[in-house]
Amino acid sequence: MTKLDKRSKLKQEYANLSYISNSGGLTKRYVYRGLKPGFIKVTKFNKATGMVEGRFAVTFSEDTSVYNRLQNGMSGTARFTSGLFRIKITDVMLR
Repeated sequence: MTKLDKRSKLKQEYANLSYISNSGGLTKRYVYRGLKPGFIKVTKFNKATGMVEGRFAVTFSEDTSVYNRLQNGMSGTARFTSGLFRIKITDVMLR
């Protein structure tokens, strides 16, 4: 569970992707740079409970700013094409 922080000092959101098997694993750090546009679509909203459901698609690129990043066989992009989400909105403050 995470919280949206609109005042964050980070300009980009980061994600780590790991593949682990019986004989070892691979890991790579990715960042969203907006090179390939994604989408977020709200499909259901329940005002009484504050639940929001929807779908998303997003593409992350390898974070090349990491000084000692791992060189491995993982792809330079991580693409999520059929993502689903369900979140509960608990507190919203608009300006």
